[in-house]
Amino acid sequence: MDVRRAFGLLGLTGLVGAMPLFLCSAPIRPPAHARPNAIALTSVARALYTTPDLRALPDVTADVPVVQAQPHPDCLVLRCVALTFDDGPGPYTTRLLGLLAAANVRATFFLIGESARDFPDQVRAEQAQGEEVGDHSWSHPQLTHLDDPQVADQFNRTADEIASLDGQRPTLIRPPYGAVDARVNSVLGDQGAPEILWSVDTLDWLHRNPDSVYERAMHDVRPGSIILMHDIHPTTVDAVPRLIDALKSQGYTLVTVSQLFGGTLEPGKLYFGREKEWTEHNQPEQTPSPDPSIAAALTE
Repeated sequence: MDVRRAFGLLGLTGLVGAMPLFLCSAPIRPPAHARPNAIALTSVARALYTTPDLRALPDVTADVPVVQAQPHPDCLVLRCVALTFDDGPGPYTTRLLGLLAAANVRATFFLIGESARDFPDQVRAEQAQGEEVGDHSWSHPQLTHLDDPQVADQFNRTADEIASLDGQRPTLIRPPYGAVDARVNSVLGDQGAPEILWSVDTLDWLHRNPDSVYERAMHDVRPGSIILMHDIHPTTVDAVPRLIDALKSQGYTLVTVSQLFGGTLEPGKLYFGREKEWTEHNQPEQTPSPDPSIAAALTE
């Protein structure tokens, strides 16, 4: 994997709402060759379930017909969650598409332009299966280290590549590492696409273990969450069937990012999820307590 893709941004887990994020420092994800086997990070305190070894699953294909666009569910009423996969497509994307198709679930894929060029059939399969496809830059650089024309080129070049493969330009952008500032936001806003970040980080790039991916996702998920994963890791793909089953069993509706927001996303705006909005919308109405003096008068 390109060293530039091996960096990451920690600390976004739990962020909700659509507040701006200005991250100007260098990414803190170490290059793959420099990572120790065990890194001391706080992990989930206990395993939620015991799971079989899902890596033994057969490699299935996404041989499904082109599907029509699905209507937007009301994700302020339903318990919606969006699964998102970054940095692909790659050698494990085909199996992931088969698993999503078998579960009748759609997800959002943020593609690297170089990877789209190298795995064109997977890009076409994502579109044919009805998955949502977004732009994750051409080569996964930290955008705050580039000048304005370079930032624009990273996304225009990727959008052109994707459009040449499936006939549609992506309408969503995800900045690598989630690293943006006011200048980069302005440039991305000029691209006419909203910026999609996340509210649940599985840290699947760090903990290459299906149980860890599952536990982190289920520990932090809330109605309105956007879950970050990467389909370039086989261990992440292994975790997907169990994760989907658990989310469905807890009453979640799995949607694309655009469906999560009802199809109304503003260019140049940062989106993390809808947890706060969902909670406020579903708070029970509070009946005001009567004035004690009025209550006493009524009983006389």
